[in-house]
Amino acid sequence: MDPKGLTAEEVKDRIRNGQQNKLSKPKTKTTGEIIIENLFSVFNLVILAIIVFLLYFYLTTHDDRLWLDSIGVMLIAVINTLLAIIQELKAKRALDKVNLLLKRKVKVVRDGIENEIEPYEIVKDDILKLGRGDQVVVDGIVEFTNHLEIDESLLTGESNPILKMTGQTVLSGSFCLSGSGYYKADKIGKESYASQVTLQAKKYKFDLSPLQKKINFIVKALFGVALLLVVLAIILNDDGFNNDFVRKISTIVMSLVPQGLVLMSTVTFAVGVYRISKLGAIVQRLNAIESFSNVQVVCMDKTGTLTQNKLTLKSIIPIGPDTEEDAKNLAGTYAQLTSDKTLPSLLSAS
Repeated sequence: MDPKGLTAEEVKDRIRNGQQNKLSKPKTKTTGEIIIENLFSVFNLVILAIIVFLLYFYLTTHDDRLWLDSIGVMLIAVINTLLAIIQELKAKRALDKVNLLLKRKVKVVRDGIENEIEPYEIVKDDILKLGRGDQVVVDGIVEFTNHLEIDESLLTGESNPILKMTGQTVLSGSFCLSGSGYYKADKIGKESYASQVTLQAKKYKFDLSPLQKKINFIVKALFGVALLLVVLAIILNDDGFNNDFVRKISTIVMSLVPQGLVLMSTVTFAVGVYRISKLGAIVQRLNAIESFSNVQVVCMDKTGTLTQNKLTLKSIIPIGPDTEEDAKNLAGTYAQLTSDKTLPSLLSAS
């Protein structure tokens, strides 16, 4: 085969139309966003209110004990915040390095001439050459094959080579194991398979765990109780705002806010993250450790197939005393309550 490829004018037209293999940056959190989010947590805002209270009366009474109290309270908050920020920054650096595609030049045919270009210079319908050891950088259709065998193990987990014929699809992220051939760029940029996988891996996901929600509720509730007790103490006070009375109020507030509970939960999460990271896993947030403890069933797909996160019900086979009708009713209840909106139609069709 002697492919001609696109002409220079056709390449320029596609670039003007935005049909170039350029990737948009994933919407991951910046360093500043990570720091701000952890600084202004519920616990830190409560601690900030306590510190402002102590420092105000320190400036008015010049009692060094209030200054030392504020340092002690602030130290707990600083340690707790630093642990969370450091973990998230480590996860961010690791995720920034995630990429299924190698950053090296590819061979393209344009105006009947073979050239080497950067991957981001590829345009739609470009004719790309594949040789042994080359990586498929965009999704494409095989135009010519000379016993072209593709390794899709990075995508499927299956190590056996796949023999590709003319007209078949090759996916970005796979490698040419043997033979050679040409393929036409079909899906480029963020539409390619490798880009979709990479963007999904880098996507920032955060939800408060049940334990964190309860801790936040406890902190807010006890802080409210502390404020109520402070108001009562002020109303019942007959000696004025002397040093002993201010110390009494600060003791009430500090004793009711569970600083140790928040710190120990953070330390426990950090130890768990450290142990998991030694196995090579990336943990974005400290609270992922608690999420692991709530996992009861892990469903895994066999290797060798390209799959999507879509469920399809083919048949129902009861294995217990329940009848098939009971099993269908249970399946219908699951379809009604599940967040996967494709299931109800599949179940009704079956």
